[in-house]
Amino acid sequence: MGYLNKIGTNTYALGTQVVSRGFSYLASREIVEVAAPFITRLRDSTSLSSHVGARDDAEVLYVFRALALQRVSVNVPVGTRFPLHTTAMGRALLMGMSPADLQHLFQGRRLDGYPRPAPQTMPELISLCEKERAQGWTRHYSDHSTALAMPIRNFTGQVVAAINISGPDPVMNAEGVMEALLSELKQTADEIMRQVGGATSASTGQRSFTAHSSID
Repeated sequence: MGYLNKIGTNTYALGTQVVSRGFSYLASREIVEVAAPFITRLRDSTSLSSHVGARDDAEVLYVFRALALQRVSVNVPVGTRFPLHTTAMGRALLMGMSPADLQHLFQGRRLDGYPRPAPQTMPELISLCEKERAQGWTRHYSDHSTALAMPIRNFTGQVVAAINISGPDPVMNAEGVMEALLSELKQTADEIMRQVGGATSASTGQRSFTAHSSID
């Protein structure tokens, strides 16, 4: 698996996977330190679990969690990994990628075999990512829960992290709730990006959220 290299009889050295995984974690620490109070406040205002994720190759790595203080909540522990295309936060991390970038990243990787609504083919993934990039946010259903996510960009416009809010379907899909949650998520993302010197959605011309465009 690349975590250990055998260099002699009963002698091993750390492999490249240790370095790669460790670097991804360290690179995400600044974002976590900046985002933590805003994510916690988002959890408090929505009563929904909220997370911060960073990209590690073709996976999303959960690096911070503010767990909802209610009986029924979405609990994704820090350190959890999922394929990028199978979660809202993972696809938010793909927003800075062109179709060519996506094809390169997923070259040799199977997209099928994961429960829908995760895309099953590369054309399907590219189409979904283009739609989500245009609207500025992502949504994913899984195990009777719904997650909404948005990217965090640095001063160059590069996507360096993503944040989400997630909760049970009956809560997330109640009338009028989706629009309100997207507004709070956008505000939180903008506040984090201001702290890291990134361009906010307003300065990049990102689509505003309306009842018409937010849930189609």
